[in-house]
Amino acid sequence: MKMEALRQHFVDLGLESVETFIASGNVVFQHSGADVASLEDAIEHHLHDQLGFDVQTFVRSLAELARLSALDATSAAESAGFTPHVIFLRHPPSRAVMANLTKLESNDDRFHAAEREVLWFRRGGLSDSPIKTRDLEKALEWADNSTRNMNTVRRILAKFAD
Repeated sequence: MKMEALRQHFVDLGLESVETFIASGNVVFQHSGADVASLEDAIEHHLHDQLGFDVQTFVRSLAELARLSALDATSAAESAGFTPHVIFLRHPPSRAVMANLTKLESNDDRFHAAEREVLWFRRGGLSDSPIKTRDLEKALEWADNSTRNMNTVRRILAKFAD
């Protein structure tokens, strides 16, 4: 999908200052509502109605992205040599999910819980990980999720944070 078309879907929802960021489905917008779950649901329903397929949606404020970036920075000593990634979830990861992810850890893959995210520290690229997508999905208990490199989070912050 062209990013301009994706941007227009968000404008059609009444969101303001809508911009897409890199061609990976990241959309930045202003919204004054406090109910994130309702906003995520509204976006998902609108996109499903318009596109004809499910689109998992994860809304985070710039403050939440800054918190994630700071968490990564505080983990730097432990994660030296690792590339940080963020697994976005709709809800905080449960103890069971974190126990499942711990079983997948190796010298090259580590997981840390955040609020509604999991930080995945990977030595090498994600495509090099022996963790299969199905095993990760099972560990996450089939929860909707989306993974981004922490560099993408930092680039969004650099461009849009005041």
